[in-house]
Amino acid sequence: PRDTCYVASEGLPELKYSGYQPVVHLWDEFPPLKDILKA
Repeated sequence: PRDTCYVASEGLPELKYSGYQPVVHLWDEFPPLKDILKA
């Protein structure tokens, strides 16, 4: 899971093109994760 989060933060647009939108929804469900990635 951690790898997926890192990839989403690094190449969100790329994932969107691949049709991997579920990751975007994860940020809304797990705000703390966003803070950890931005830290």
